[in-house]
Amino acid sequence: MSLHRAIDWSTLSPFPFAAGLKYTDNQRVIIHVKDVNDEPPYFINRPLPMQAVVQLNAPPNTPVFTLQARDPDTDHNIHYFIVRDRTGGRFEVDERSGVVRTRGTDLFQLDMEYVLYVKAEDQNGKVDDRRFQST
Repeated sequence: MSLHRAIDWSTLSPFPFAAGLKYTDNQRVIIHVKDVNDEPPYFINRPLPMQAVVQLNAPPNTPVFTLQARDPDTDHNIHYFIVRDRTGGRFEVDERSGVVRTRGTDLFQLDMEYVLYVKAEDQNGKVDDRRFQST
């Protein structure tokens, strides 16, 4: 079998075709096309940079923000990570859900800006790095 053009997984899967040999009956064959994981996930949160407000007396484990990303290949298995923390460890992110929470017992300061750099990564390690700003 040879193809005259590339098969686009996102528009054509399964890929049905008929095959036959000279002097015999035709046989229907269905080929399931698998996606090539060639696109990194991207953040859909707006505006960028992402921003959130934290109460001064927020206790540990308080949800602050939810990171959301999409993967053009598949939305399954997106993981979220803090890449750089300029908050003194005041936040953590749930790898699976993307929920950013407070942590630790250090008090937040009035009119202080806390900056995190985060990434969304798919199962093959493709990455979209963006800055997450929490004020």
